[in-house]
Amino acid sequence: MADTFITHRQNPMVRFFRRRATQLLLLAAALALTLSIVLSGEHAFIALLAFTLLLPATVISLFVRWRPSRIARRSSQDSRLGWRRFFYFVLAGVVATTLICLVLGVGAFGTAAGIILLTAGLLLLPPTIILTLLALSMGSRIRLGGTAFDPKKQLGKEYPDPDERVLYQAEVHWAVFVPAILVLALSVFFTLAPFGTFGQVVAIVLYVIVFPGVAAYAMGLFFDTQLWVTPGYLIAETGLVAVYSRAVPRHVIQALGVYYSLLGRLFGYGWVVVTLDDGSCFFVPGIVDPEGVRGFLDSQPVHTPAA
Repeated sequence: MADTFITHRQNPMVRFFRRRATQLLLLAAALALTLSIVLSGEHAFIALLAFTLLLPATVISLFVRWRPSRIARRSSQDSRLGWRRFFYFVLAGVVATTLICLVLGVGAFGTAAGIILLTAGLLLLPPTIILTLLALSMGSRIRLGGTAFDPKKQLGKEYPDPDERVLYQAEVHWAVFVPAILVLALSVFFTLAPFGTFGQVVAIVLYVIVFPGVAAYAMGLFFDTQLWVTPGYLIAETGLVAVYSRAVPRHVIQALGVYYSLLGRLFGYGWVVVTLDDGSCFFVPGIVDPEGVRGFLDSQPVHTPAA
């Protein structure tokens, strides 16, 4: 008896849009570009924003449709690799769109189309920087085998002590992104406020220069900052692309300090400052409840290595 396969018929309208998504996005991007040239004032600005969103979406859709079917099948079997690969498609689309807009905008500078393309490229530049740094950070963590505590890697021991287990793992607060959000909000404010040329210049500086730096710092804190406590060690990881790890024996820790910024006091996160017996110190920023970390360390007995 032959096997019977039941397939659900897809709605013709949905099937049409799925097949023609790239063409429709390209048509919409071209229409938005045309409107941003022929219109003026607020309507031209809205059309420019629409073009800045639609053009990367078109390139991303093109990349996704061109990916080999073998990779697509492998992605569907491994959801982790699937979303990660889709993220890289988004990154490639945004980077390609930014470069295209900047190159064509500079080449056609002085014309209406050239100014629009150059402006779109500048608007896409901060997301390009942020996504690139995030991709590099993800790649660094993959090459290192993840950020989970590994005594062999952190402590440099081929055969770590059997009791060298994680007693406490601190977390990084999500509010480390608040400064980046505030900078972005200020950029929007100066763009829309009636400050004329001065407001536009301030908005561009905040969005193109300040925002990527603050956002990159926040991503470094949130994604790559780790703090563990074991019976004999305090292990800390900091950095964004190049993650710096240190494993400090707890018996050489002279003092633990806590520092709160204004936002830290408001949201409940701060810096853990570690001072060693040789007078050196280092800090781990963005930690949730740093007072709790210090209290836990003070309450735990220190495992001193045998002589």
